[in-house]
Amino acid sequence: MLFIVAAQWGLVFGWKAIGMPAAGNVLQFWLWFEVAAGVSLLFTKPRAPIAPKSRLRSFVARVSTLAMIAALAWFAHFVLAAFYAIAQACIAAHYAQYGADGLPLEKEAA
Repeated sequence: MLFIVAAQWGLVFGWKAIGMPAAGNVLQFWLWFEVAAGVSLLFTKPRAPIAPKSRLRSFVARVSTLAMIAALAWFAHFVLAAFYAIAQACIAAHYAQYGADGLPLEKEAA
């Protein structure tokens, strides 16, 4: 996960600081892929255990997500920023279905 975050910010740096348009194309492709994957999690149910997130990993993910949304909005990519925020909310909702141990939470019988 940290590698992906570092790669995303490396692409932002290459795109805006160095002026490499290809880095921007790769970044936008990756973020739109992440949007599609994140929204698709709405249609999945928790089945198998996942690796529990550490506090550091959760913190880095949250800060990176907020910073990426702010950077996209700053550079006038408002539509991508909005859809990226929606996808990250979908991802958070999906992970909320798992307990701290990485196992799916049991649904309460109504």
